[in-house]
Amino acid sequence: SRKLRAQSSDGDIYHIISRGQNLMPSYKNQLTPMERWTVINYVRALQRAEYPTDADVKRAAAQAGK
Repeated sequence: SRKLRAQSSDGDIYHIISRGQNLMPSYKNQLTPMERWTVINYVRALQRAEYPTDADVKRAAAQAGK
């Protein structure tokens, strides 16, 4: 079984949202393709907030200094 992990590709996540997996139903009738990509970007933002890269930290520090 495929699990949603940080290393999952965006395509894998899109596929899971579109077709469902295990107990998660398909959301293809509830979400347009653009909304599915928006969900993926939101998940990625949450992952980056919890585990920022060095580049994320530098960018945030630079923005805070403005």
